[in-house]
Amino acid sequence: MSTMDTQYFDEFTKPVRKIGKTFLALAIVFSFISPIYISIRYNCMPTGAEILGGYVMILSTEAVYYFIEPISYFPTLGEAGNYMSFLAGSIGGIRVIATLGSQDAVGVEPGSHKAEIVSVIAVAASIVCSMALNLFGIVFGQLMFAILPESITGMFNFVLPAVYGAMLYMYGKRNVPVFFLGLVIAIIFRMSPMPGFLRMLLTVLICCATGVVMARKKAAREQAAG
Repeated sequence: MSTMDTQYFDEFTKPVRKIGKTFLALAIVFSFISPIYISIRYNCMPTGAEILGGYVMILSTEAVYYFIEPISYFPTLGEAGNYMSFLAGSIGGIRVIATLGSQDAVGVEPGSHKAEIVSVIAVAASIVCSMALNLFGIVFGQLMFAILPESITGMFNFVLPAVYGAMLYMYGKRNVPVFFLGLVIAIIFRMSPMPGFLRMLLTVLICCATGVVMARKKAAREQAAG
């Protein structure tokens, strides 16, 4: 590790980990306040069996994302961006797109220290903007939909496909071979009887492994060429 990398780790990464873990832990604790208050206030405390049953049901469908999402988002968001995004939510739909667009606009190398700094600024800006827009939508959203003609409101049905299309483009152009490999694998797995969570996990792991192998071969070629 170079002197610059060591300084970056000591002055940026270590504080980020400390602050990120602290706020995520606080978020977990505070997330229990509302259900505990409601249970006590209205005398509807669930039994241990009901809590465990609900937890197992959620875990059976969401556990795979515990592994997939950090792996998928980390190369783009970096550590600080990951902490901020998982605390704020809307990672794939807003945070990643804002980060990819900002990094492309600035022209930084993905995975570099500069890219992570740009990610922090992009994620922070997207959180502020999304909170402001959400507040505006809560206050004036119903009024706007009542005023706008149906030809305009019908366009909102295409927002989600447009967001995912933008994500596919910005991800895909960074590594076209891995992008098409993942697309082919996803289609093949989709037609297989394999469980859904396993399809997604294997697709991500295969693409990550392929990207690592390609990066190492590229580095070896560059080293051999001097």
